[in-house]
Amino acid sequence: MKGWTWVFVALSAVFGGSGCADEGEPLTAPPAPDPGPTLDYETAIQPLWDTRCGPVCHGMNGNGGLDLRLGRSHDSLVGTVSPTYGAPRVVPGDPGSSVLFDKITGGGRFGPRMPADGSTLTARQIQVVEQWILAGAPDGAFPAPPSPARVLP
Repeated sequence: MKGWTWVFVALSAVFGGSGCADEGEPLTAPPAPDPGPTLDYETAIQPLWDTRCGPVCHGMNGNGGLDLRLGRSHDSLVGTVSPTYGAPRVVPGDPGSSVLFDKITGGGRFGPRMPADGSTLTARQIQVVEQWILAGAPDGAFPAPPSPARVLP
């Protein structure tokens, strides 16, 4: 046993202390990584519905029963099955299985591309909707998608 005591004393001298967590400086967890920029459903997603899909087509008594008005859109999209297509409007975490994503990208599985007037969402707007769905379609904050790559001159 004396040999082990000597090793313990020697290691304590090298590493400082007895090796007990309750002596000396407290052990702390490493800092959490910076999650990066975030967006919010109400300020990044809702304005798309308000300006592109809103009151005329998908307001009160909206086409397909879809109500995209402020305060109603999230519940009308997430966890709700489209009565027209019999599939979920938004599957949190899975854009490819979401009627909404198919409609705004022109996937064709669930009818024609929307908005119906032909003024499609921009690539960046679609990327934001995709990121929102991938993040679990929260009714609040979600990580912003990466910024588009810049082409250097």
